[in-house]
Amino acid sequence: MAKAAQNRRANGDGWVFQDGDSWRFKLAIGSDPVTGKVLYKGGRTRSHAEATERLRKLHSEVLTGRLAVPSKGSLGDYLDRWVEDVIRPNRADATYRQYRWLINDHIKPHLGKKNVEHLRRPDVQKLISLKATQVVQPRGKAKTQTVDHKLSRNTLRLIRAVLHAAYNDAIRDGFAFINPASHVELPREAKKPSVSLKVDEARKLLEAATNFEMSEFWLFLFLTGTRLAEATGVRWQDIDLSAGSVRIQGQLHRKDSRLQFISGTKTNQVRDLELSSALRECLKQLKARQLVEDVSDPDGIVFLNPYGRRLDHKYVRDRLADLCQKAGVPVISPHKARHTAATLALGATGDLHAVQKMLGHAQISLTADLYGHSTTDAQRRVANALSEIIAPNSK
Repeated sequence: MAKAAQNRRANGDGWVFQDGDSWRFKLAIGSDPVTGKVLYKGGRTRSHAEATERLRKLHSEVLTGRLAVPSKGSLGDYLDRWVEDVIRPNRADATYRQYRWLINDHIKPHLGKKNVEHLRRPDVQKLISLKATQVVQPRGKAKTQTVDHKLSRNTLRLIRAVLHAAYNDAIRDGFAFINPASHVELPREAKKPSVSLKVDEARKLLEAATNFEMSEFWLFLFLTGTRLAEATGVRWQDIDLSAGSVRIQGQLHRKDSRLQFISGTKTNQVRDLELSSALRECLKQLKARQLVEDVSDPDGIVFLNPYGRRLDHKYVRDRLADLCQKAGVPVISPHKARHTAATLALGATGDLHAVQKMLGHAQISLTADLYGHSTTDAQRRVANALSEIIAPNSK
């Protein structure tokens, strides 16, 4: 009994047993994702010692993730399950729709039939290279229209990101042992400067906005640099008019066909922004007018359309285009309004950290990469000031 107890292995450590003149080893490595049946891996050796050593190595491969559970399924089927079970319940509707589009239109047609554990980095690299040169029909365009359009570098980056995220989960679940989207290179592309309005153009636009619908919203958008979903999701309880500040802590997104307030921001950062005296006064007047006109929102959303309803993002884009045309300035999107605020603020102050906080960027390097060109004038002022202090007589 003592010897039997000594040779007995703990649950999960596998089995070594004699089979005729040879010895066999076996280890449970997981379960089939479709049937739920326990899957085993093992072999046959000539001696007990060799079987024990082979079992030890097999167990090590399982623990270090070098041994994958056979999925017996295609990448297309896995991605369909993954996007419904992982992405849809945990991410915004817009993110889910984007992932579904990337999977259906760009990944499955080329890689969907491959087995999950058989996909390798060259397969993903080949897909990215193909998509970089492929002419596609832009979303939202009629199929009869002929448009010479190539996927942007950002779309290629998203294709890679979707595969990388899906395989991270596949590895954790034991369906794969390497991530084939790792170290996949994107084609080089000339970096384009951020598009934004110049100072005189921004002034003209805001002057025109004073006699345009939702004038307070346009002023808020350009003076805070908030994202569109953040600006449309600001509530009265987020604004402290006496202190002159606003807390950005939620967004307005369409979910289940309704515009809903969702707590949290894109980077999960709650940030407090100072309001200029002009913007604070405008918000005071807006609040008073809404009280008089008995206009309110169940969640206390501040900015509503002329009909007292929440601001749909497409409605905002269309009305901003109309405002730009009225002001006689280049037509920009709401996101370019954010670029305008960041570019002008950084050019005027040179304070990269303050602009980073205003924008809610997770890393200052992102702010520097996007708007570093705007610091030229500020750097020149710093250089001249330093020269006057240290070497006033040197010319």
